[in-house]
Amino acid sequence: MFVFLSPAAIRSQWVFFEAGYAYSRGIRVVPVGILGFDLTQLAPPITLLQGFNLRSFDGLNNIVTLLNSQFELTLAENFASQEYAQIFGAAAVDRVSALGRYSRYVYEVSVYLSCDAPLAIDTAKRLIHEKGLQSAESEASVTAAGAAFFCKGDRVVGADLDPALLDITLPLIDEWLAVIGNSPECHVELTIQLNKSIRNVFMPHRLTARIFGTPIELTLDGRLQFADAYLTISRGSAGSYVELKFAQRSVASLRLGELLDILFDREVLYRIDVAVAP
Repeated sequence: MFVFLSPAAIRSQWVFFEAGYAYSRGIRVVPVGILGFDLTQLAPPITLLQGFNLRSFDGLNNIVTLLNSQFELTLAENFASQEYAQIFGAAAVDRVSALGRYSRYVYEVSVYLSCDAPLAIDTAKRLIHEKGLQSAESEASVTAAGAAFFCKGDRVVGADLDPALLDITLPLIDEWLAVIGNSPECHVELTIQLNKSIRNVFMPHRLTARIFGTPIELTLDGRLQFADAYLTISRGSAGSYVELKFAQRSVASLRLGELLDILFDREVLYRIDVAVAP
């Protein structure tokens, strides 16, 4: 029994009741996180079952692999990125994505780091080709659905991501960083740009009051830290920015959805048409 867990599904107690009933009957139960929901957000006992998050075409192939193993079948494991996009892409804008409940306020996500620029662009092109995505290319850039990779000189590279397809592009970014960001001194900067309707608290005593009791920690040197990344929240002419600087090679480990949920729920970030500016 595959239990597909979306942000809406986990609010229904019947889903867990039915999964528990199947398990009690000796049926193998496999939880699958979909539509941006991460299985790590669940509590036991369902988290004790072996499952996976369906965030790309690889997840669709995981389903086929399990069916082949369980029932001794020989179904082809040949789902591609276009098919994942056809199944999940149409609902991307309206669902809770990798950026959590407040993804509708995000204008763009950008990633920057210092590394060998030609290698970075060539790696991006190769990964895009391997996933069967259509792309437009030049010597210094490559653009695919939802992602644009580029270089600035010989050492600085970046990628701009549209929030609507992050379920597809964030795993691609992780694969990209695993190749080009393997130097111990390499640090990555990820910036979430919010739209113009969003403002942020910036006075230190008000900011620290709002994050008190959350996983966002204040270090001894006065910096904010979340999920092993240093966090900066700023305000510009185009809106508010949430910036994370980190050394690990995985963007997924930053828990971006959880971070934005905290910042909005605690009103560190707020809409200017519905809130009073601090």
